[in-house]
Amino acid sequence: MNPTNWNAIAATYASIQDSRRDIVFPFLAARLERTSPRTLLDYGGGDGSFALACQRAVPQIVVYEPTPRMSALATRNCRGIRNIRVVSKLKDIPLRCFDVVTMNAVWMTLPTEEACLRELARMNHLLRDTGLLIVSVTHPCFRDVRFSTYSTDLSRQEYLKDGEKFTATIFDTRKKLCLHDTHWTLGAMSRQLRTSGFLILEIAELADRQCSPMKARGSPWLVMFCAKNVFAKGQAALRLK
Repeated sequence: MNPTNWNAIAATYASIQDSRRDIVFPFLAARLERTSPRTLLDYGGGDGSFALACQRAVPQIVVYEPTPRMSALATRNCRGIRNIRVVSKLKDIPLRCFDVVTMNAVWMTLPTEEACLRELARMNHLLRDTGLLIVSVTHPCFRDVRFSTYSTDLSRQEYLKDGEKFTATIFDTRKKLCLHDTHWTLGAMSRQLRTSGFLILEIAELADRQCSPMKARGSPWLVMFCAKNVFAKGQAALRLK
């Protein structure tokens, strides 16, 4: 399976009103408003839509997006907004100055464990010692369920196969798009976080939109709140509010 060509699909991906925008972004924006961080780095921030959702909650926001066409969309969408800056190169991001680093719907796009560990380690270096890492992923336990705006071809029997390639289809009422993703179990993700110097503080499982808990077949989105593992140095991690 070839990896997703994000340059080729940037415009279509940015135009689909999927549950990432309807469920994850409002949930996280509300949490950030309560936590009141000063600085936020959205790692792999795509077209800048999450940064825009957080612009009133966080005084200083940096969107890091390395894909040229996606970065161009983010620059255009965030133009004129004084507290949002878009960068496409890691060297343009100062180390250890962010209160919060977010990574939304990126983990599934990383094709190998080496790639996962590399990106998590980079985020660790960009985060303050007292900062918070927030990552959202399509819930790995429910990839065999069709949700309101996405489905995959990964069967439940393949759940324990870390690194398994699968096709995810995202859609709204007008468009659909196929993405080539990689499956990581909850165990693999927790191990990768620990190896990269993080501790999981909280896990949130979000419900599908317009679906009552009694009728839900599972959770489409998993959100993990993580602190840097600095307890050995006698430092306290940022506490959730």
